[in-house]
Amino acid sequence: MLNLPVLDDQRFEDIVTGAKNHIPQLCAEWTDFNEHDPGVTLIELFAWYKQMQQYHLDQITADHLRIFLKLMGIVPERVRETRANLLAAGRDIRGPFACGERLYSAGGVAFELEEAWNPGRVRLCAAYAGRKERPDDITGLLNQWKVFYTLTREETLYLGFTLSGEETEFELWMEVSDRHPAPRNRPAGPDDPPPRAFVIEAMDGARAVPVQVLRDETFALSFSGGLSLRLKEPLEASDAGAGLPKLCWLRLRITDPGCEEDPAILGAAAGCGRLVQRQTRAENSDFTVSRGETASVERYTRLAASGERDLFVRDERGWHPVSAGMEPVVRDGIAGVRCSFAAQDVAQDGAPNVRLCCRERDFVVRRALTGLPGGRIGLLDGEETVATGRLRLMCARTFPDGSVRYEDWAYIDTLEQAGPFDRVYTLDGDGLLFGDNLHGAAPEGGEEAVYLAGFALTDGARGALPHGQALLAPGRGGDEQPQVGAAFYVRPGRDAETPEDAAARLREQWLCDSRAATARDYEQVARRTPGRRVGLVKAIPHYQPENLFSQMEPNTLTLVAAPYSGRPRPLPDQRFLDCVAAQMERHRTVCTRVVVTAPVYVPILVRAEVLSKNGVEETARQAQERLELYFRQCEPGAPVLLNDLLGVLGAAESVIGVRRAALSYKGPQCRHSEQGDVLIPKHAVAYLEKLELHVSEH
Repeated sequence: MLNLPVLDDQRFEDIVTGAKNHIPQLCAEWTDFNEHDPGVTLIELFAWYKQMQQYHLDQITADHLRIFLKLMGIVPERVRETRANLLAAGRDIRGPFACGERLYSAGGVAFELEEAWNPGRVRLCAAYAGRKERPDDITGLLNQWKVFYTLTREETLYLGFTLSGEETEFELWMEVSDRHPAPRNRPAGPDDPPPRAFVIEAMDGARAVPVQVLRDETFALSFSGGLSLRLKEPLEASDAGAGLPKLCWLRLRITDPGCEEDPAILGAAAGCGRLVQRQTRAENSDFTVSRGETASVERYTRLAASGERDLFVRDERGWHPVSAGMEPVVRDGIAGVRCSFAAQDVAQDGAPNVRLCCRERDFVVRRALTGLPGGRIGLLDGEETVATGRLRLMCARTFPDGSVRYEDWAYIDTLEQAGPFDRVYTLDGDGLLFGDNLHGAAPEGGEEAVYLAGFALTDGARGALPHGQALLAPGRGGDEQPQVGAAFYVRPGRDAETPEDAAARLREQWLCDSRAATARDYEQVARRTPGRRVGLVKAIPHYQPENLFSQMEPNTLTLVAAPYSGRPRPLPDQRFLDCVAAQMERHRTVCTRVVVTAPVYVPILVRAEVLSKNGVEETARQAQERLELYFRQCEPGAPVLLNDLLGVLGAAESVIGVRRAALSYKGPQCRHSEQGDVLIPKHAVAYLEKLELHVSEH
């Protein structure tokens, strides 16, 4: 095979080295390459020319890969911030804390509150549970967040709170254990039915008042998450009609347990904050006001209270700054600002028409630009990383009458994907890069051509923190207790995805989302049913449960499916079967009919006589354990072989030998073979109902 030289894929250094290596063959006397010349040499000049004129036809660059991936519906993921929940360190930490207020880990990593947090507003103080009229105290158990409490349909969970003021809306956090052999798949969307149904009630003495669940992140107590609750009326302290301590009580009950496992509650909390690992330098908030003489808007965040502020209004041409009166205000103990301004010319098209931009006092939002194609603005210093999801940018546009308006420009991953005059920009190294009117528009020039309305930094993957990490707020925790709270339910961040990583994710997606072809493919697809915990699955081609003894059914596949559950021999309910059937419908091949059915459990009675050396009780125990293990490993349709059971019984340590054994079954669809085996339908599963063992001691 010929090794062809790759002449259109050479670096500048390679071209110079190759040219110098060819000179001795052409003119051995020439040894001075003018390297002592402080300027560019002829070799370097022509090497630069060659590099500029190369055609990289045998290379797929990162920009090419991004375009190819976009054609297939894949876009490299942007940098993702670490997120966590915050639990107050003690009763002395009362707040309130404004949205955007910064907290720091022990290592100095900066976090911000995503929303205002008042840890003293709602506190969970006690937890009781049980089936009796007098529930048991499990407060210490749930406070550990290590040992779970299984909530069944027969039990009731009482949660006692202290509330400051007449609170009717708050969030309850439920920590749920997911330590099961079969994982639970995340739901694909809000329309996926949950595996169970529960109800939360507020206790007005012995009277239970239903509580509205506004948002359920737990998928009916299947995952750890928050429950946003709305009460019909403020809670009053009582004993909940069960002799409990005088607190404000909520009652949680399972009304429909479904067919899967019972929820395992590890812990519960209220009044938690939400953290994100970033440092916001500039932020903007949009409002919609009616046209009139004057209007006002309010904003309650850290930057709104302490930073510099600019107010923009939007007319038919675009955004323009206006003078406004800035008045400090306080709401629920959180400082903010009220902006009053004239609103005679605001647009009335239903879209936001007022924008309040706040920034740190040392951060410059107005940036100059030359107006030339490919303009660039420096932003970062050193190892800083921009949180691209928080970038907001406006560019100036001058109209023929001399008026200037700002227009919103959008962030894009690469300008190669932009069309001519698209108002987009991208990140390039440590700054912002604009287009050249071929791939993206070139903004106008000027000292205030660009306005950074939103800008934040993040550490990406480096900003992760462990569960239970203390968070500090300078001056908020006091001198004796600087810790404000502890982090839990940490979702680690990640750096921006490279095109190569996105291509690998595409290949994994092909494996998961492709059409099923073989029986194994159908089984793997069934195990990925959204929102379900699938325990048993078996694909049986050319088979229908209704026609057990007929010929093979062409183009038909029967899928036996059952949920994972702590109960023995679980049977799926109709919700479970419908979810699996919908999953099969999305992935089945054309002209293939998929029948999803529940397994049929066949009870097997084993009668045996063995010779023992360790006594009757020990021999019976060992035989029972070995047979139960054998039947647990039986797959759907597997016959119960008499010889296998003889081997299982004979392998017991106490058994010297098996004298005789016999099998019997219950079920009209089974039969015995000539060898004494039990043959069951392909969609049936055998289990040990009873062992009748006669032991003869040696």
